[in-house]
Amino acid sequence: MHVTFCMAAKHLYYRKIEKSPELPWLVFVHGAGGSNLTWKRQEDFFKNHFNLLIPDLRDHGDTGNLDNQENYTFKLIASDLIKVLDKEKIREAHFAGVSMGTLVIHAIYRFFPERISSMILYGGVFRNDFRLRFFTATAKTLNYILPYHIMYRFFAQIVMPGNNHKKARNIMIQESAKLSAEAYNKWVGLYTGFGQFMKQIVNSPFNIPALACMGSQDFVFLNGAKNFAERNKSLNLKIIKNCGHVCNIERPGEVNKLSLNFLNELMFAKNAI
Repeated sequence: MHVTFCMAAKHLYYRKIEKSPELPWLVFVHGAGGSNLTWKRQEDFFKNHFNLLIPDLRDHGDTGNLDNQENYTFKLIASDLIKVLDKEKIREAHFAGVSMGTLVIHAIYRFFPERISSMILYGGVFRNDFRLRFFTATAKTLNYILPYHIMYRFFAQIVMPGNNHKKARNIMIQESAKLSAEAYNKWVGLYTGFGQFMKQIVNSPFNIPALACMGSQDFVFLNGAKNFAERNKSLNLKIIKNCGHVCNIERPGEVNKLSLNFLNELMFAKNAI
């Protein structure tokens, strides 16, 4: 098993764990304010089953400002990941993401469909919830007055309000500390075209194998996932009882087993053809 740490000019920082050239690749995509450390509980579990690619998105973790872009789009963020796949000569991979990372995976499916074998969505975002719109509008206004760390804590409290969400909430707040105020504003700016992007996701054909793991206490995003699953039979929705938004941190054992079963079934079906 080879573990590689890589950061090249105009590329994301990432960790590569390659067990065997024969194994498929699994790419983990963290959410806004996160880093590759978001996936520690998944890395330990999956590293004996898949080759892993665990990047830091632009401005996050150990990845800096790549190219001085003034405005971010989901296609731009998705392109960053595709460049890493190209660099590593990975033709196709399974993708797993959490929270906003699930939107990046949606963007990869929309703009680079030949590069994605399946998607696993933890705390998936499937609609432009009114609370999300409220936070975005509030953030844009209060960013001129309050430090962004306060706004991030406020949003984390809205999305993960329960006592049993505290561990995941604190980890996400701690990881967000590396974001600069300028980078935070650029990521908040992604939501300028968010409504239109979500309409494209909802209205476009969806025919890729997908698993969504949602906490039963994910009060902001769960209903959107349920509605999406009703219209799209390719999405296998699993609801984790007594769990909040960041279910891969809060309930890693249950989530990891569900994910591995999903991927094993896909590979078994592929090999049976």
